[in-house]
Amino acid sequence: MQNENLRHRLAIFLFLTLTVPLFNGCAGKRLISPEAGIVRQNDKVAVSYTCKLADGALAATNERQSAEEQNIIRSPLFSMPDSFGPEVMTATAKPVIDPAGHTEIYGFKVKSFEEAVREQLAGRLIGLPYDKECPLRLSADVPKGLSRRDRYLKRYRETSHPKVLRVPLWQVAKRLNEPPAAGASWQGKDGITFVVESVSGKIVKLRREIKSGAVVKTIFGPARIIDKGRFYTIDIEPKVGTVVRSGPLAGRIVKVTDKYFLLDYGNPFGFETLNCRVRIEQPAADTTGTDAVGHDVN
Repeated sequence: MQNENLRHRLAIFLFLTLTVPLFNGCAGKRLISPEAGIVRQNDKVAVSYTCKLADGALAATNERQSAEEQNIIRSPLFSMPDSFGPEVMTATAKPVIDPAGHTEIYGFKVKSFEEAVREQLAGRLIGLPYDKECPLRLSADVPKGLSRRDRYLKRYRETSHPKVLRVPLWQVAKRLNEPPAAGASWQGKDGITFVVESVSGKIVKLRREIKSGAVVKTIFGPARIIDKGRFYTIDIEPKVGTVVRSGPLAGRIVKVTDKYFLLDYGNPFGFETLNCRVRIEQPAADTTGTDAVGHDVN
């Protein structure tokens, strides 16, 4: 009898040991009752998130501390947000990426990277607990029915560019943080120096200066600059597999020849998987308008 009691207690202990953690966090999200504070379908929630690639490089976040962390590696997918803070979303049964409903971006009928992140998050919140940090893995597929025109872009490896540009005054003033004057200059991201030659009314004449033969960094890969007099050429050295962020779009180089390279924008994550940590809270009571994925929150 004593052995039977011990076995009975052991069975209860093992049951509690194995099941209690499932009722107390992210791992058991589908076993918790609605009364336990979990996200249900069509709940409107406020979500904080930080997503990284497999190598730990930052891909997306709405948390200022993560975005501004010193010494963090930022992936090519990352773009600094204009603002920070939890985003209001509606928890949906499943993320849907429908090319027929996309807005054209640069002539491509595809989702922007940030929009796709929000959609994929909203489709994976059901069953997660409130006020607890949880891991999520996000991935996306190429939408069915996406045309080649809306998916691929061919770019020539060598392109020509004039040395002198005429640019609206407001754009230069914004870049310099002051009214432009002849002689003012700044260093561009690609290593090219821009010098103000003259200002005439609302137009500024800019001269690009760069050493012939210099190698600069571009979003497509390293490129060599060749001086051709009034013009200079940029000869890019792209590599298959390189992830590219073109404005709001994420893509990947899928083909390289001696004349051109091919970019695939069909997958909104650039064919990468995002490892995210999310925290879900109740949205502020005075939230109005639409949420991050376009649902009415009134």
